[in-house]
Order: sequence, then structure tokens, then C-alpha cells
Amino acid sequence: MPDGTGMVFQGNVPTDRGSYVIQLFRGPSDGSREAEPIGPPYGYPSQLWWDVSPDGTKVLVSDVDSSGASIIDLLTGDVSDIQDVGGYAGWQRLGP
Repeated sequence: MPDGTGMVFQGNVPTDRGSYVIQLFRGPSDGSREAEPIGPPYGYPSQLWWDVSPDGTKVLVSDVDSSGASIIDLLTGDVSDIQDVGGYAGWQRLGP
């Protein structure tokens, strides 16, 4: 998170079929509680590109392999699919 209190990271999660999925997690930087999964799991292997918004409230996720993209709201957990943004997308601040 921009204020340093939390983090978003990617992990591999085993499935009951002996394979893995990729999952994004959020958790506190100080380790005061366990990290929690956010958004849907993604197939493994998959090439994910993700970026936390400048205000720390959302994560933009682009699955390069499937050309899918979504925005995960870190406050509510809601996931919104968006138009394919083409690979390695990121947030951009607009100047005045």
C-alpha cells in the first residue's frame, strides 16, 4: 500500500488435484494478521501482471496469457472485468 501499512503479493496455492493456481493476497506489512486472498484464482502457469492503484484502493490485474483484465477493489473485494488492456498494464495519474 502507498502508506506502507499493507502489501499485495502473488502466491501459488495447491489444488486438491495436485496442481497449483495463482492467487493474489493482501496483508499487513507488520504481519499482525494472516494475509487473505483477493480476487479469483488464475490458472498455473499463467503470466499475471498486476499493479496497485496510486491511492491503494484497487488492483489492476492483466492475465497476459488469456488477454483478460480486471480491477479488484481492495476495500470490498469486488472484481470488475474490464476491456482487455493489452498485456503489461499499469495505473497512470493524470496531471492537472
